[in-house]
Amino acid sequence: MESQTLHTFAVLALLSAPLAAQEAKAAPKPMTKSAEVTLHEIDHIQGIELVDAKGEKLGKIDDVVLDTSDGSVDYAVLASGGLAGVGETKRLVPWSSLRVAPKDGDDPHALRASTQLTQQQIETAPEFDKDKRLDAATEKRIREAAGAMAAEERESGAKLVCGNDVEKAHVKGSGGVDLGEIEKVMLDPNANFVGYVVFAHGGALGIGEKHFAIPWEKLDMSYGEKNELRVNAPALTAEKLSKAPEYDSKNAERMCRRDYVAEVCRYYEVEPYWSQTRAASSGK
Repeated sequence: MESQTLHTFAVLALLSAPLAAQEAKAAPKPMTKSAEVTLHEIDHIQGIELVDAKGEKLGKIDDVVLDTSDGSVDYAVLASGGLAGVGETKRLVPWSSLRVAPKDGDDPHALRASTQLTQQQIETAPEFDKDKRLDAATEKRIREAAGAMAAEERESGAKLVCGNDVEKAHVKGSGGVDLGEIEKVMLDPNANFVGYVVFAHGGALGIGEKHFAIPWEKLDMSYGEKNELRVNAPALTAEKLSKAPEYDSKNAERMCRRDYVAEVCRYYEVEPYWSQTRAASSGK
């Protein structure tokens, strides 16, 4: 009797082994946790639908406005109305009044945006004109419309630039040498800072070129007479780039995490955007 019982258990074990193996084989790979991904391409934020506290649609994020001195994300350009981009109205609101977060835990790059602002507050916000630079008076009106506290004065020489203008701008290195075109602006929408920008360097017609991440602090930005954005990196040389960390689009998940940002910042000897010193110096 005991022998028969042992035989039965042995058969059941053999039958269950393939099933267990199949279940183990079919087990999904662990997903990247949303908390690990802090940076997003500016292109992934532009076009996001903005909703109010009740879930009502208020418009879409059309662009972001950045401080040239520290890379802080100060304002959002909201587009509403019109049809297919024609006849729409664009207004400026403080970025701090928005909340951008993943829609769910499976895809950290699928984002949603919400705000406590009302439709009336947005309608009273100043309109955005891409051909005009934001001055202190306009900034005050933006914050008053949103019921936000007044911001501290900007650093001497600091300017405001649009994310759309930064992308496609060319970086001029030491001696005015054209180092390449900025292809990505990577920002942390919740820390309200740019992590770094990515530009393509070398090669011909896209063949053989390399991509590098460079911290915002290493860039000097200004608008020219024709309203074109000029980006200079006077300390950046070909020798410096030869040993710099490259941006690997095939390893995009790591490029969006803080460990990679820290690696880039160590190489260029600047503090990462989440450091207390840098956050305190921004005054925002």
